Amino acid sequence: NSGPVGANLFIYHIPVSWDDNILKQHFEHFGKIISARVQTDNDGRSRGFGFVSFDTPAAAQAAIAGMHGFPVEGKHLKVQLKKGDEQQLTGTTAVPAPPAPLLGGLLDIKQPPPPPGPPPPPPPAMGCGMMP
Repeated sequence: NSGPVGANLFIYHIPVSWDDNILKQHFEHFGKIISARVQTDNDGRSRGFGFVSFDTPAAAQAAIAGMHGFPVEGKHLKVQLKKGDEQQLTGTTAVPAPPAPLLGGLLDIKQPPPPPGPPPPPPPAMGCGMMP
């Protein structure tokens, strides 16, 4: 099962110890999950990647912001929009993904934009021994 366009995620570097339920537990606090699946080989072993589908694109974006780069068992999860969704959203076939924030955006502190106009003058030098 998949969600609407923009709500389906591809997750890579999933630990081999994870199953569908563990994958779901790591993503369910970002929104309502329609499906969570770890891809397995013919013997039932994890192939190290999977898919999570949310009911809204906003939940998927929150999961990307919160889980991309998440450290787990010596690796960092790679979380991105599923390829078909990415192409349908942009209308193109090859769009490079923007660079991801480290630690899932936890250290990505937004600074307010500088005020318009010329930069403020530097503060006067103090104690330089010069008389005006």
